[in-house]
Amino acid sequence: MPQHIVLLVRKKIDKESLQTFLYAVHKLLSDLSVEVDIVSHLTSDHLPEQGVGYDRNFLLQQTKETYLCMLDEDNELSPDFFAQLVQGYTEVTDKLGCPCIVSPTIMYGRSGHIQSQGITDFSFLLPRYTFGRCGDRPWQQVKMIGANSLFGRTELFQRLGFDSRMVGSYEDIDFSYRATLAGTPVVVLRDVSIYHMERKRSYLAQRFL
Repeated sequence: MPQHIVLLVRKKIDKESLQTFLYAVHKLLSDLSVEVDIVSHLTSDHLPEQGVGYDRNFLLQQTKETYLCMLDEDNELSPDFFAQLVQGYTEVTDKLGCPCIVSPTIMYGRSGHIQSQGITDFSFLLPRYTFGRCGDRPWQQVKMIGANSLFGRTELFQRLGFDSRMVGSYEDIDFSYRATLAGTPVVVLRDVSIYHMERKRSYLAQRFL
């Protein structure tokens, strides 16, 4: 279990709603030895009308720990998720001999279907992508992947940062691709999974993110 959790409220709320949220969070985590920070426009100079890249960078500024994991709010985790993630990260960095960024396999809810294992190749000329598949390999290096549950050294995330000019989405795909271009391996772990409990979308949209 992580020692420090930073939760971002991405919309404007009143003080009463924030207090209710704080109570619910602390009650949920009362049995865990974990520090929880709530970030909102009421607790900081965060500006919720900005894009997702701005939000991600703002959270990076709040992070105190050596390592971080970027979690979406609609994930479900197994009890040993973080232990498996750290073990997978350690094995990959030992094998590659350098710091890297790792992602678990993203599952589409509890459907049993893989939503994402990244993108291994693409064409600038044609709208064509080669989606990652670990197969028999315990992990696979990819060129890009979404930011959901990315794990690595905090200073690496802070150095690369997210493009706040991308106000719609895909700022996370851009982040992982720039990491690849900068020589930082981006790796997907086959045997570490997270359940992304999002709304139903098209098959291509499920695969792409």
